[in-house]
Amino acid sequence: MRVFIRLAWRMPEGAYYRALRAEAEVVDGSVDDLLWDLVMHRYALQRVIDALWDLGKLPSKGQLHQLFYLMLRQYGFRAHVARNIYSNALAIVKSAKSNKGSKPQVRRLSARLDYQDARVELDKGIVKVILRGRWYVLRLKHRREYIERFLGLRWREVHVRYEN
Repeated sequence: MRVFIRLAWRMPEGAYYRALRAEAEVVDGSVDDLLWDLVMHRYALQRVIDALWDLGKLPSKGQLHQLFYLMLRQYGFRAHVARNIYSNALAIVKSAKSNKGSKPQVRRLSARLDYQDARVELDKGIVKVILRGRWYVLRLKHRREYIERFLGLRWREVHVRYEN
């Protein structure tokens, strides 16, 4: 299991982003449940992509919300995760259509979570994430010196990705 934490560091002329990439192990919660939630996330993202691909004209953000929010909530996703799913799907479909490519297929088991759905405690080396109503505690398996470089920064989002 790999966890990517995107951290933001404010500079006077804008924002500077750094990514903390680390392997993690599930400490609290079941690995099988986490994998099932990641599979459900991939399935929901692919369903939204398929629906958007068949439309002639891509909808606005408000129309996206009306089209997909209730469906994603019925799958058990939290409101912020549902918003991330349909926003991400829209970006993927826009990119594929502008490049005149074929319909995109989601292959990776991954989820993007923002600050409402994850708690990062770098001093303890722990990341807590919630997917579909279940909290998972992940312990970062990385050198302490590497993690300490990121302690003073504010983080923006967490990517949870399963790799064999």
